Amino acid sequence: MAIIEPNHPAASGTFSYREYLQNKLRDEQVLLYEIDSAILRLSRNEKESYSLDSGQSTITVRRVNLPELIRQSAAMKKRIQETQFELDSIDNSGGGFVQVVPY
Repeated sequence: MAIIEPNHPAASGTFSYREYLQNKLRDEQVLLYEIDSAILRLSRNEKESYSLDSGQSTITVRRVNLPELIRQSAAMKKRIQETQFELDSIDNSGGGFVQVVPY
């Protein structure tokens, strides 16, 4: 369950919290794919550098960044798991979010 502000787009009915989570999950999966692609290409000695395209920006990483990329991949997998769990919870409970309106 999440608490959102009254001026949040989900509160206005423009999109549901479920849609928000689905979009978030998709974005996280794209980023994980890019990170894992970079790890694979750099570790195989195919390239000295690799450009990650997150959809919003492009970042160039080098072989020396492999330990950090591996940590980011593990962290992203955990975030995906948490987002998926939250999405599954919404689907199973029938709830979405609770809107808290100040007095």
